[in-house]
Amino acid sequence: MSKKKIAGIIVCIVIVVAIVGVVLNRPTPTPYKPEFTEFTTYTDEEGLFSISYPSDWALALEQIEELERLTNDVLNSIVSDIPLEEVCTLFLAGLPAETGFNLNVNIVVEPRPEGWTLDEVVAAEIRGTKEVVSDYRELSRVKTIIYYRTAVILEFQAEVEGAGTFHFLMMFYFVDNTIWIVGCTTSPDEFGKWEDVFDYIVRSLRVLR
Repeated sequence: MSKKKIAGIIVCIVIVVAIVGVVLNRPTPTPYKPEFTEFTTYTDEEGLFSISYPSDWALALEQIEELERLTNDVLNSIVSDIPLEEVCTLFLAGLPAETGFNLNVNIVVEPRPEGWTLDEVVAAEIRGTKEVVSDYRELSRVKTIIYYRTAVILEFQAEVEGAGTFHFLMMFYFVDNTIWIVGCTTSPDEFGKWEDVFDYIVRSLRVLR
């Protein structure tokens, strides 16, 4: 299996496991803020990054360790010798429901393979996604500028075995030698309601150092 396919699978599995585990049922640096939505800005304890999300959502940082364990189990069942320790989930939050979250946002960081372009990273992500989901349908792929960095925002739908069909909005950009990915997820029926909120969330990521 090629390194590019492996890289795509790593990130995709993190996102998919987050869904199954916690989900049920020239631009300016300041992103558009959806009307009538109040946002909270989270900054991690080390001051590495900040991200904004709706104020009525809840953090799920305590679930990250379990998410990474499940991710490793799935990856090891697919292919060995993957540098799992190089992939890090930094953030998880969502809209609380009785048995989990109705939708979520997560941040994943991994090393940038030497010489790769942003387009190559996104292509690897798509190939990896197709390895672990069915009925993948890309809806849009936009290259833009977010906080002075070139970014790609990818929107797609896919069916996750045992969990149903989900609608994804993901943002990718480089910070030095790392790839930062912000993913938002909900059901296809709910995406129209949350589209502007998701767009605001993925554009709100700030890597502070």
